[in-house]
Amino acid sequence: MRKKLIAFISAALAVTVSCSALSVIAAENMEMQTNADISVSEDELPETVYEKKVPVTGLPDSEELERMYIEMLFYGDNGISLYADYGREKLKGLELEIYNELRAHIEAVANGTETSTKFVTSVKRRASTIGTALNDAAAELYDAANAVVPYLMVDLPQDFYWFDKTSGYQFGVDIDSDSFDPTDYSMEITLTVTFDASTDYMGANNTTVNPQKINAAKTAVANAKKIAAKYDGQSAYDKILGYKKEICDLVSYNYAAANTNDSSVSGINPWQLVWVFDGNSSTNVVCEGYAKAFQYLCDLGGVECYTVSGVMTGGTGEGGHMWNIVVLGGESYLVDITNCDSGSIGNPDKLLLKGATQSNAVSCVFANLGVAYTYYDTTADLYPASLLKVSTKDYVPTQSDPKQGDINGDGKLNNTDIILLGRAYMAGTADKYLAIADMNKDGKITNADIILLGRLYMSL
Repeated sequence: MRKKLIAFISAALAVTVSCSALSVIAAENMEMQTNADISVSEDELPETVYEKKVPVTGLPDSEELERMYIEMLFYGDNGISLYADYGREKLKGLELEIYNELRAHIEAVANGTETSTKFVTSVKRRASTIGTALNDAAAELYDAANAVVPYLMVDLPQDFYWFDKTSGYQFGVDIDSDSFDPTDYSMEITLTVTFDASTDYMGANNTTVNPQKINAAKTAVANAKKIAAKYDGQSAYDKILGYKKEICDLVSYNYAAANTNDSSVSGINPWQLVWVFDGNSSTNVVCEGYAKAFQYLCDLGGVECYTVSGVMTGGTGEGGHMWNIVVLGGESYLVDITNCDSGSIGNPDKLLLKGATQSNAVSCVFANLGVAYTYYDTTADLYPASLLKVSTKDYVPTQSDPKQGDINGDGKLNNTDIILLGRAYMAGTADKYLAIADMNKDGKITNADIILLGRLYMSL
């Protein structure tokens, strides 16, 4: 039987990755040792040679990356881009080819359209099996892939929420023995890159991902947008009432998770808004989920809203809490959707746009309920005192006719109205604003009305 010579590569790689979008730290301290001219019979030729696994220390944990990815799903089409593009800007040739292919696979795994995390690329090299030629071709692929991975982790860190960074990734070379050419003793080799899946997202094994969670997130985005659209054209006050009712109808408070501060009791992350809108009544949330869900609907509906956190005392006890502040008519009002739900101290609306007994930039008190809210220092540092000091009077909705161009119904004309009208026009749903947004009075909403609305706003 013909003898062929093949060289195996044994590599020890140490990679330090920075997740900062401001800089790319390439792989460091790479030491490669080769053993050439190892004689192997054709029958003994392996199909795949794998590298030693490369641990990753720079990425945030999976829960944080999941949060980032979910925020991208919910807000990504609203003009917020969470992606960097350093790889496409800096890499060239073979490295860019590998980068583009791996990036497509990683994004597909993240969005649930692929489940395998073993990426057999189309990047191939043909090399002789004599001497060191095959070894050199494999080394070229290894070097290029090793240079690419840090860029991927910097450019789209949130897409790695499924990745077990403690286990790391590994490079491999698939050797196609069927491609052996006896005239020049050459064969085709293909680059394979494998990322281990974390336990939380693992499918059948550590190189497959269960897309259930992220598919639930995509469903939640669609459901939330339908809810927001349902209240388009209504006043800001009516939107707030509607959003509160929708959220409280969809979920109940997750006492089991709150009492243990552990998501494992329910198999989900109860701090995420996904589980409010996923359409499954068994997936419930804690206060953070309520507040984030309300914030998202307000963002879609053009209601000025802020999410704040601190300590709530009184009622059922004392503990960390998250709630919202909305601004109507220039005044701040507390909205605590969690404590307006059934079985809570504020049910059904005692903590919804109601005046506080006393309020300042540090805390607010509702004496009639025996509860008080105190902001965390991080919240107090983030927002101006004028915003955190909520009204001491209940909000009273105005009965006046809608103001021309006031798309979000907050009683004033601003750039939010222009953006909302533009989105509705692009979506083909702008005619519902005909009564207040037909600026040229031609009986339809067109881009001319958007331009006129913009001019009106600029003239104020």
